[in-house]
Amino acid sequence: MTRCLTDPVGGEYDSHQVYAPGQQVTLPASIGAEVTLDVTDLLKAGQSRK
Repeated sequence: MTRCLTDPVGGEYDSHQVYAPGQQVTLPASIGAEVTLDVTDLLKAGQSRK
C-alpha cells in the first residue's frame, strides 16, 4: 500500500489517501498538470535494489 499526502499546512498534511497495488492515483490539480500514476509501479520503484 502507498499513501498520497496532499494539502500541506504548517509542516503537516491536511489530507491523505491510502492506495493498494492495482489502483491508480491522480495527483491534485494544484501541481499544475494532470498526472495519474499506477500504484504497482510506484511500489516497485520504491523497493530496494540488491
